[in-house]
Amino acid sequence: MRYMSKSRHNLNEVEQINQNQSFFSIPRKYEDISIELFFESDISNEYLVWLNNSHYMQYSDQQLKVHTEDTSKDYLKSFTGSPNLFLKVLNSSGVMVGTLTVYIDANHNVHHCGILVDPNAAKRGFGRKAWVALTRHICPNLGARKVVAGTLESNIAMIKLFEISGMSFEARLCDEKQYDGNLHDVLIYSRFCSQ
Repeated sequence: MRYMSKSRHNLNEVEQINQNQSFFSIPRKYEDISIELFFESDISNEYLVWLNNSHYMQYSDQQLKVHTEDTSKDYLKSFTGSPNLFLKVLNSSGVMVGTLTVYIDANHNVHHCGILVDPNAAKRGFGRKAWVALTRHICPNLGARKVVAGTLESNIAMIKLFEISGMSFEARLCDEKQYDGNLHDVLIYSRFCSQ
């Protein structure tokens, strides 16, 4: 019985990987942005500057790390052969203005999502468009039953983004994070996808 269960788990992941590859065989366009798979060639000095901007990353565990070309390549490789997705957001000129992550539980069809927008492109609507496209179009098309995301309670901009996309508050993780000696609650938001 255990062997069959493991085989089924692998089959679900293989099906998800195939579905992801098929879906992103073409760029996905939403309003004036497109969303595509992130490739090694997308790792640029500008991208590393985003990741190493500790003030901009103040709501993320990324602030605790130093990002290099090698660490970025390792992170990208972690998606290889998995049902998870690392995506880039491009503006109408084809310039990368953000990234999206989707960690997919292929057995339960739950998608855990994240977003990063280029600090120089912030407050121009790219984040909103990308997040709405991801949570209301891409994830449901890839079989999501439920979309989940979390952020620090103090990250008001992200909470507004969750609410704009139709996500609802689900849970509070008390004192989940500790930055600079201060404890922070994490708020979990989710949305059930109707298909």
